[in-house]
This record gives sequence, C-alpha cells and structure tokens, in this order.
Amino acid sequence: MFYSDFESALKSGDRLHDNGDLDEAISAYHCAIKLNSNSGKPYHGIGNVLVKKNKLSEAVEHYKKAIKISPSSATSYYRVAEVLRRKESLDESIIYYQKSIELNPKSFKFLYGIGEAFFQKEEWARAASYYQKVIELNPSLYKAYRKLRIAYQKSDNLQRVQPKLKAIAPRKLNGLPTILFILPVAGGSGGAHSVMQECLEMYCYGLKAKISVDRPNYSNFLKNYSDIEEASDIVIPYTTLTDLKQISHQFSIVCATTWTSVSVLEQLVLENENILPAYYVQDYEPLFESKSSSEWEGARLSYTQIPGMVLFAKTAWLANVVSYNHHVTVHKVEPSIDHQVYYPNLSWKHDRIEIAMMIRFSTPRRAPLRTLRVARKLNQKFSDRVKFTIFGADPDRMTSIPNNTTVLGHLTRPEVANVLRNADIFLDLSDYQAFGRTALEAMACGCVPVVPKRGGASEFAIDRVNSRIVETASDESCIQGITELINCSDRDLSTMKLKAIETASRYSKKRASISIFNMLNDCYAKQ
Repeated sequence: MFYSDFESALKSGDRLHDNGDLDEAISAYHCAIKLNSNSGKPYHGIGNVLVKKNKLSEAVEHYKKAIKISPSSATSYYRVAEVLRRKESLDESIIYYQKSIELNPKSFKFLYGIGEAFFQKEEWARAASYYQKVIELNPSLYKAYRKLRIAYQKSDNLQRVQPKLKAIAPRKLNGLPTILFILPVAGGSGGAHSVMQECLEMYCYGLKAKISVDRPNYSNFLKNYSDIEEASDIVIPYTTLTDLKQISHQFSIVCATTWTSVSVLEQLVLENENILPAYYVQDYEPLFESKSSSEWEGARLSYTQIPGMVLFAKTAWLANVVSYNHHVTVHKVEPSIDHQVYYPNLSWKHDRIEIAMMIRFSTPRRAPLRTLRVARKLNQKFSDRVKFTIFGADPDRMTSIPNNTTVLGHLTRPEVANVLRNADIFLDLSDYQAFGRTALEAMACGCVPVVPKRGGASEFAIDRVNSRIVETASDESCIQGITELINCSDRDLSTMKLKAIETASRYSKKRASISIFNMLNDCYAKQ
C-alpha cells in the first residue's frame, strides 16, 4: 500500500495493529520509517506488533531503536521492561522500569510494572513499596491491593501497619457520628441511586453525610445526578489515596459500597483506627466474576477483609446470602424510592400495550440478549397489540430489535421515570436480582413489572397481584408470564397497577436513610 505522508502511514500501522492485521501493520510502519527516519514511533509500533507475534527478542531490538531516536520516550523504556520481565530477565527489566519512572514518575502503570518485577524476584519489601505508590496514584486499582497483601504475607519482617496519625478524634455532630460513603463509580446504577438518594436525605436532615467519588468518575457522576440540586454539596472528588485519607479524617464512619472499595477502606483504617469501617453491600459480587479469578477471590474476601467491619444490605435475600457464605452478621436496612422522581400518571391511555425494558450489554447477568430475544417473540405473537421502549444502552449497539420499538439510549433518573410512567409493563429478565430497584421504581410509576424468581425482588413483588414473577432461565416461562399481562382486561391491568403503586408507597428515602443511620449509630455506640 502506498502512503503519501508519514502520519497517514503511522496511523494506518496503528489501526492495522488494533485490528489484528499484524503483517500489514509492519509493512505500514516500514513505509513510515522510509518517510521519516528521525521518528522512533514506527519502531515502537513494530515492537508492539512483534510482542503480539510473541517474537520478544526482536520486539526489544525495535523498542531500543525507538529509544535511540527518542531517548525521552518513557513508554518505550516501559515496553522494553515489560518484555524483559516476561523473559524473566528481571534485573535488566528493573533498569528499564526505573528509566521510565524517571521520565514519568506519576505513571501508576510504570510503578506497578517495577513492583511486579521485584515481586517475581521475591523482594517483598521493595515490591510492597511500589504497590503502595501505585495505590496512592490510583486508589481504584484492585490488583495492586491484592499484590500488596501477598507481599505483606510473604515478608515476616515487613511492618504492615502504617503509623497512626496522632490525635485523630472521632468526628461527631451534635453527639452523632458523621458518615462518608466511598463510591468509585460513574453513577446511574441501582446501587449508586441507593447511596445517592439515601445520603442526600441524611444531608437534608442536617446530618453530616457525604459521598466521595474518584476523580475519573466525578464529572459523569454529577452529570448522572444533574437533577439533584445538592449533588455538588454532598459529593467530594478524590484523586489520590492521600486525598481520600485527608477527606476521611472528617468522618467517624466510612462505608465501602463495592468490593474494590473495601481495599481502599482498609488503607484508611490502617492509618486511622478511630474510623468505624462499614460496607453497604449492593449485590453478591462474587457472582459477577469467573470463579477462581483474582477478581472473584477479591470479591469473596471483601466481606471479611477488615476486622470489625459493619455489613448491611437492603434485602433479606442479599443479607442471607452473604451471611451464609461468609459467616458474618449482615444488618438488614430499608430500601429507598425517590417519589419526587418516580410517581404515576394513570390518565395516559394507550392504543397498544407499552412495554419498557432496560438493556445493559456490559452486564451479562442482566440478560440483555434474552430480553431482546423474548421481545422479538412477543412482537411476532402480538405485532398489532404491543409497542416497545428500550433504554440503557447505546442505540448503535442495538441489532435485531422488534418492530414498533423506540430506542432511547442512556437516560437520567427523571428520563427513566418518564418512560416508566408511560409504560404498562416493565421487563426485568435478569438471571437474578439482589434487589430490583428499577422494577420497584416502575411500580411507583404505575407500571407492572415482570421480575426474576431468583433473588430479592420477591420481597416487594407479589405474583399476579402487583407483578409477574417468572423463571427467567426459560424463555417460555418469560413469554407465558408477559402474555398473561398482555391478555389482561383493562380493568385487571389497572388494578395491578394500583396495587403496584400501593406497594411502592411503602418505600421511601426517609425510611431508608433513617434505618441506615440508626443502625450505624447503634454500631458506633458499641464500638
């Protein structure tokens, strides 16, 4: 292929490499070298291709050519170090890692790499020192916590517990504890909704409760809750672990909200023993990971990782699952619904049955393919009687959707509520639901949900009264349950909607936030 200029040849090489066309990529990079022999980038690109082809010695040669031309290229030094570590040339790899770090001391990726090299050399103290630097720069990188923990376990002489800060007194307001939730996510999920609306309610009561979100997610988090005027008042961003430590000094209780944030919390507790650690369990997260993977092991260990940690969950099902599998006490608290956002409008009249469904391709347990498959079969069966609305995923990822379908993409809370208010039926055909927040929000909007038999949804869903409960592992069971709703008389469907509204009215931000605060206050008093 002919390239008229260096940049187009270089970009073509990068694109071909990303697409897996490795030989063509090398040809493009060689063209780039002919067009500009004073740039190290094509040699670096060839090195990347050769690593993929497992030609490691040749890859090192090309990375070194890139370094000779561009001696300030920290990434090229890092790539050499990575390849040498794969070849178990550990001492030489450390030299190249050190050079990359000298050029870019703020790269957690470079620091993690040299930590791995010392880990392989079984130099536990030096490995641990680099993992600690990684955690400081990227508090959300779980694998660094995992390796740090192993390094501590391997070294008998290494002092794990960092010096406690002097004279950090428990922070109270009017004699009551103050609470910080660690929530390193972009928001928009059911778990994030729970934490946000319950923390907000505490804040509105005059209690000191805040949420800390990692800087990469902070702007998207505020965007997802742009309808909440006080969001910027209660959400505090952090960039480094030191930032979060300083924030946590203002609080007497600090709550993890995901299994990865338990490792972050552990670091805070190691420094300040006056913090009461807590974990607001949103789901049984070992089910998210492949069994025996490091992520599965991390999720499994999180429930017992910190001695004295208070665990709580919003459904008895979830509390019982964690308690049974890990032999810990899990407090049951009340779930919440924001009725200022999720409310009904029963005056709308439809010429067809409106069916809403949330599709999340990034979350396999939410069964996006099953949901679409069932919707297509329903459309074939009731083509002139149903209409569908899909939200939760990018429209350009939607293929083979039913006719009569509106695709809305990612929505804010008020936008979701508007969809649910205009729907007759909401489909949640997940493998299981620890809670099933969107189904309960659908009820609050006067929409009848179809929910999975497994999990915690049965705590509010009563089959054929305010919902349909189905065996989601069977498409036929799903179709049968939904068909029954479609064939309901207007009166029977309206009666189910009213029962759903009545059920949802029993759940509120006030009940949930007070149940959480009272439980934590009691635990804090016993500390």
